[in-house]
Amino acid sequence: MVVSVEQLLSLPVLWLLVVLALLLIRRRVLKAAAASSSDPRTVRLLARLYLPAGLLACAYLTLEIVALPQRWDARAEKALSVLALLFALWAVWRAFALLLSYWGETNPNAATLIPPVQMAGRLLFAVLGIALALQGLGYSITKLWTALGIGSVAVALALQDTLSNTFAGFYIMLDQPVRVGDYVKLDSGEEGRVQRIGWRSTWLQALANNLVVVPNSKLARASVTNYSLPDPSINVAVQVGAGYGSDPRRVCAVLEEVARQAASELPGLLPDSPPTVAFVGFGDAGLNFALNCRVRDFTARYAVENELRYRICECFRREGIEFPAALRQVYLAPPGSDHSPRIPQGGTDKRG
Repeated sequence: MVVSVEQLLSLPVLWLLVVLALLLIRRRVLKAAAASSSDPRTVRLLARLYLPAGLLACAYLTLEIVALPQRWDARAEKALSVLALLFALWAVWRAFALLLSYWGETNPNAATLIPPVQMAGRLLFAVLGIALALQGLGYSITKLWTALGIGSVAVALALQDTLSNTFAGFYIMLDQPVRVGDYVKLDSGEEGRVQRIGWRSTWLQALANNLVVVPNSKLARASVTNYSLPDPSINVAVQVGAGYGSDPRRVCAVLEEVARQAASELPGLLPDSPPTVAFVGFGDAGLNFALNCRVRDFTARYAVENELRYRICECFRREGIEFPAALRQVYLAPPGSDHSPRIPQGGTDKRG
């Protein structure tokens, strides 16, 4: 194709007009997004894509208009192909980073995992971009892929525990068996409120104000009791005993009254959940009862149980209800006597 001097001189004007048009479109899009309820980050991402995409389109159009020597034309096409590939990778990375920020906002547990994921993503996209650019320019990258494969295997073996904890952290973030603020207990005995879920470990604050650091791989394999799910409130049962001379119905009524009065005074008890009393059985020394009530969360149960026991003791004394007293009768046989002790009527011989 033969290009006239006028056409060559008109190319800079064409480029200038295209750039001005793209900038004007970008400005109007940003202004319209500011006036609407759409997410500004998404609009800014789309606005950033206008200018490089338009410049690439102008470059391809210029290459079609201008007749370059065959040698330079092939090189120019390769360079534009590499630029287009890098632009596509950059657009994918920006979209991935945007989705990652959305995930961090909707999932507070993932806040500590986002920075290392972003760093790993940048490294991955940078290596992939360099490799594809070299391949697009005609260089062989087989040896580079081989070296990267061997190096990745060596790194994986050296960082086996770290990678195990990292992937376990991703599993915890996605499945959410525990969340920041939950009170949990592991089958190995560790318990506490979750303070932080990191890329390597999870921090639990025990009731004694100690910090328990649990590796994510251990937490992912453990059987976990989450006292904050499905809701933080839990049931507690206070075991109470009364003497055999007590009236069981009266004891139940007294315990219910104690719990109802405490529900209106103790902040840890939930007043909208009425307490219940169960006559659970007959003990060795007296009657056994269970006072069931619902508390605000797991950490409030100990203070509530302690205060309920105080009130039960005071109320039993006022009402004349006796607590069971364990009595044992011991029979001593004279030395050298082969006579067995006499078992009282109604008793049981527990000799082995």
